[in-house]
Amino acid sequence: MNEKLLMWLWLNKVFGEANPRKWDATTRFDTIEECYYTLKDGDYYGLVEKEIENVKRFDLSSCERLVEYCDKNNIKIYCCESEGFPSRLREIYNPPAVIFAKHSSKSLDFLDDNVVVSIVGARQIDDYYSNVTTVISKELASSGVIVASGFAVGVDTCAHRGAIAARGKTVAVLGSGINYDYPGGTMGFKDEIAANGAVISEYPPLKPPKPGDFKARNRLLSGISMGVLVTQASSRSGSLNTVSNAVSQGRDIFCVPPADIFNDKYSGVIDLLRDGAIAVFSAKDVLFEYCENYSHRLDYARNLMDFSLRSEDSSVFSGTQKETKKPTKKTQKNKYDNLNNITEKPAEHDLSGLSENQVRIVKLLRENTLLTDEISRKTQIGVDVLFSELTELEIMGIIKALPGNRFSIN
Repeated sequence: MNEKLLMWLWLNKVFGEANPRKWDATTRFDTIEECYYTLKDGDYYGLVEKEIENVKRFDLSSCERLVEYCDKNNIKIYCCESEGFPSRLREIYNPPAVIFAKHSSKSLDFLDDNVVVSIVGARQIDDYYSNVTTVISKELASSGVIVASGFAVGVDTCAHRGAIAARGKTVAVLGSGINYDYPGGTMGFKDEIAANGAVISEYPPLKPPKPGDFKARNRLLSGISMGVLVTQASSRSGSLNTVSNAVSQGRDIFCVPPADIFNDKYSGVIDLLRDGAIAVFSAKDVLFEYCENYSHRLDYARNLMDFSLRSEDSSVFSGTQKETKKPTKKTQKNKYDNLNNITEKPAEHDLSGLSENQVRIVKLLRENTLLTDEISRKTQIGVDVLFSELTELEIMGIIKALPGNRFSIN
């Protein structure tokens, strides 16, 4: 049995699964092994009374029983040092120490180099937004986007169902244990999602939800995503907590405009749109944010061609300004013309005078646009050092920063 994994599970027992205290109290240790043996030897520096009690109370045997249960129930366990642990989650505030998962793929690696968009919103959903959420989820999933949501009733269920109907991938991020039947009667739905993507939680499999667990869950939901799409939401909607996490994590925010600007049921999206969220009228509005830089992961041509090459007659001014000569097809400059040149070879920058780390970064970004944590993982450059190198390269004009903590060659 993996001793390092057992120690991470033990750490969760001492501090609590979603408690950021674990990271503050253990910063003096370089490894989980050093942390475990030092605390077990009685060095409780920085710990409060309850945490000291838990150090004394728990040992690795209880964690061994948990691993055995997961093995018998086809639940995989990833600690933050495990291969297959979603790399985007390593970089968020208060990352999970451990993730429990059910999925059909070999690991959770598929979350790392794909566009993941979380769809969130109200639990009490109108028929209109039920249809909107389902259709957009289908369109995104059929284009190669992984649709994530929180497995609640309402918007979440429509998002998961839409992705499954399109035979795409969907991920459910839970605020309870995977094998705890919540919402009641949904265990079969969890299995369906696992067969089409993954069900993940930082909580042990049989743990029921408690107050605060869903808010804690939301940081993971936004953390695995590149963007968060809000459909129906009031100003008191819990989905806005996911948006708050997404903003602090540098993710993109999308909103479906309200069906009724005077109805408080939609006031949450009105506020987000005022604050600069991207308005979404179809899946195309989401896909356009990623199709150029993630063309290797998105089958977007069929969905976008009719939009990017729309005829002159589709203009809202068509027929109202006939005296003005319109540009011909040959000379017309379409704002989406760059979609036809996404495979264009990036400029060859002079690498002389760059540090070894900077050269590795530039060569990597010549191949693909990447997230910060993806660059760190592929170059093996620590995040603290990486941010400094990226800033310098950006100042030199060699690379450019994009929304969502992404970087590409300039």
